Amino acid sequence: MEQQSKSTSMEEWARACFQAFLIVVMVLFVFFYMVEPELIMQLLPEQVKEKIEAIFSYFLYD
Repeated sequence: MEQQSKSTSMEEWARACFQAFLIVVMVLFVFFYMVEPELIMQLLPEQVKEKIEAIFSYFLYD
């Protein structure tokens, strides 16, 4: 019984760490996009660039 609760809490801990990691990655991406958009755009494929530009233009320039 205790082994099952340990694995459940470990899964919750791992899920929380992964979510925190994703949030940090997204925040860093937005920060670098604001600071150096040309550099970010050189690293991404064309379809992704178009979607990112659409999202940022919707939130920033509307």
